[in-house]
Parts: sequence; structure tokens; C-alpha cells
Amino acid sequence: MELVDNEGLSFLHLAAEYQNVNVLTHVLAMKDLDASFLNLKDNYGNTPLHIAAETGNQTMVEWLLYDPRVDKMTKNAKGQKVLDAITFDYDKEKAKIYGVRDKMDERVLKDQSDFDLVVGALIATVSFTARITVPGGYISDGPNSGLAVLSKSASFEAFVISNNFALVFSLYAVFSHFCTRRLLRREDIIYQLNVATFCTLGAIFAMMVAFITGSYAVLSISNRIAITVCVNTCCFFIFALRALVRMVMQYKHSALWNVSGSKFLWH
Repeated sequence: MELVDNEGLSFLHLAAEYQNVNVLTHVLAMKDLDASFLNLKDNYGNTPLHIAAETGNQTMVEWLLYDPRVDKMTKNAKGQKVLDAITFDYDKEKAKIYGVRDKMDERVLKDQSDFDLVVGALIATVSFTARITVPGGYISDGPNSGLAVLSKSASFEAFVISNNFALVFSLYAVFSHFCTRRLLRREDIIYQLNVATFCTLGAIFAMMVAFITGSYAVLSISNRIAITVCVNTCCFFIFALRALVRMVMQYKHSALWNVSGSKFLWH
């Protein structure tokens, strides 16, 4: 089955090169076939998936991608990743590819980066404005002139602290996006974008806490209204919890895949 020619090409390499889908599907239907044959490399380090991706035949590439025995993390002798040769969208979950960015992701990555940058800048603007025009205003006369009216309130102190966190997190997120425009190494760019994402999340949650505590400080004269507004606003955290948990699990899954994801394909 593993007979190859002088260039290390098996018949599966040739089937991929000449886009013979029937041969490929027949081979993949053999459930007892060893994974090493499907991931056999020629003299240039190319697997059948490499060859299929270079031909641009989406059907053949998807057949190989969605087979769990096929290694999607492989590189050829030139260090080119097989996923970088794929030029169309595919189901990464079905292909069991986690925590990996390919060329198709680059455009999405840039669009997401631009969107996150706008969100971070907006939060920074709102937080800075809230810090200058504090809830309740300032004392206009007397020995304490210029001080915040609610400065002795515990809820006001919580507002100042949470608003400060929102400002710091959002500014660092904006700074991280600024850095990504000037970094050259892909790993550094991805790391900085991940930092920016978590800082933006932190800024959003801190801003919500600032809103709740600021509202309570202003409305505390009427406990019924204050508590109603705070409880109503806290619904945000309930709705955000599910998305946050899924994000954490996704990053955890990605980390496990990066450590051992490619190993199970060979056993």
C-alpha cells in the first residue's frame, strides 16, 4: 500500500494531484487503514493534504480535513503549514482544529482587531468622562469646594475604583492594538491580541460595575429605585456568563490541542 516512486509519491499523492476524488474516497472509506499512510510525506515533505490544498480542489481537501486520521498540523520541508495552503472557508470544529489560525483567519483577525479597538477606545472615553463628571456632581462652595458631593459614600468609592479599572483595562487594550500594528512576529501579534481581548472584557465588566455602584450612590435616597436599577443591570452578568464560560472553555480546549492535539492522530 505504501509503494512510492522516486519522488516519494504514493498513489494517494497522485490521486490528490490529479484530483481523482473516487480513489480518495475509496481509500478513506477503509477504516482499518493505518494513519501513517494518509500522512505519508514525499521527498519535499508534502502529504496528500498538502497536494490537495495546492490544487485548490475543495471537495478533496474537505474529505481529508474531516478525516480524524489525517494530520492537519504538518509542515513540509520548506516549513509551510498545510492549513496555510487552504484558500476557502471550512468547518474547523468538524475538522477538529482548535486554537489554530490559517490564512482565512487573517482577514477575520484584522476585522475583529479593528472592532475591538473601537470598543476599547469607546470604553476609555466613557470611563474618562465619568471620572471627570462624577455622579452627584461637585460641592460648589464652602471649605470642601471642588470635592465630590458623594465622596464619603461607600458606593461612590466603589464607583471610582471600578471606573478606574475600566479606564486602565481599556487603555491597555487600545495600547495592545497599537502594538500589533508594529510587531512582526506572528506569535507576538496573536499574544498581544489575546491580551487586548481579555483587557476589553475586563473593561466591559468594570464599566458595568461602575454603572451599578454609581447609580446606587445617586439613587440611594430611594432604596426601592436604587435596588431595582441595580438588580436590573445585574442581568447583564447573567446573560454574559454563558458566553464567557464558552470563551474560557474554548481557550482551554485550544491549549490542550496545542500540547497534544496532533499526537492522537498517529495512534
